[in-house]
Amino acid sequence: MKYNPALDGLRAVAAFAVIAYHCKLPMAWGGSYGVDVFFVLSGFLITSIIVQAQRANGSFDFAGFLGKRIVRLVPALFAMLLVVMAVQQIFLGHTEYRGAAYSAAYLMDYVAATGFAEKTFGHTWSLAVEMKFYLFWPFVAVWLAGKRDRAAVLILAAVFMALWGWRVADMLMFEDTTRTYFRFDDRLTGLVLGALISFVDWRPGRALVIGCAIALAVQLSINSSVTVAMILGVTIVEVTTAVLILHLLAEQSAISRTLSARPMVYLGTISYGIYLWQSPWELALHDYFDPLPLAIVVSIASVAAAALSWHYLERPLTQWWRARPAATAA
Repeated sequence: MKYNPALDGLRAVAAFAVIAYHCKLPMAWGGSYGVDVFFVLSGFLITSIIVQAQRANGSFDFAGFLGKRIVRLVPALFAMLLVVMAVQQIFLGHTEYRGAAYSAAYLMDYVAATGFAEKTFGHTWSLAVEMKFYLFWPFVAVWLAGKRDRAAVLILAAVFMALWGWRVADMLMFEDTTRTYFRFDDRLTGLVLGALISFVDWRPGRALVIGCAIALAVQLSINSSVTVAMILGVTIVEVTTAVLILHLLAEQSAISRTLSARPMVYLGTISYGIYLWQSPWELALHDYFDPLPLAIVVSIASVAAAALSWHYLERPLTQWWRARPAATAA
């Protein structure tokens, strides 16, 4: 799959939207939707990689794919967990062992859905959602690779609507926002929609793109109840993100040039680390700063930690994995 730097820029936007939300910046009440932007991007990229490899080679290396995901994601998560637990133990005399264990096992989505109060590592629920997706989706994507694009789109559209209906029904029947917000099965829609657009050749016009960019910006800035977010807000963000991705694949524009700027691309490249570290930093510093300076300090600290993680842990391990004799395009 051809690399598109603007998609990394979009990752950066998502990461800093989450920071703004956690730091309670005014006009960033919807910043938590940044995780939904991540989900759509992940669904699109992973499905594109798998389908292209399957169609080109007639086979797909499932073990190699999963190994690459593990090498890319798990060490950085474990490093964050160990550092934060050590700091907590030294300065506070205690640490969140249970939360760290749930995070390390990629179970925080369902654990958080039970109401388990975990502040330090609670943000890893979205990583748990994505890891579960990585475990089963390659088999689905390989199956879809054998279908015509139009058939794959229709199948995934039906799955998307069914999953959306399930989330709405779950919210309305149980009236438990915590139960619905965090669970893997309730947050699959963005990943599936991202997968769907990997089979789409259509590219949106500029008027639609501008409208979607405005709608996405509005959703990232407004405050709404979790019920409204789960029924409508998440879907708006997913659809507008999907349209923006299709646009970024098509042509150069003011949006794509902005997202492709070198600082945006770099921040997008290390956005996984930024997301990992922003929540511990915010929890450590929120008593000492007002929202705006807090957001600035947390952003700087998270970028610094993510840069160290990327240059000295994530990138070396990824390069080692690719250099193995058995390495594949997966």
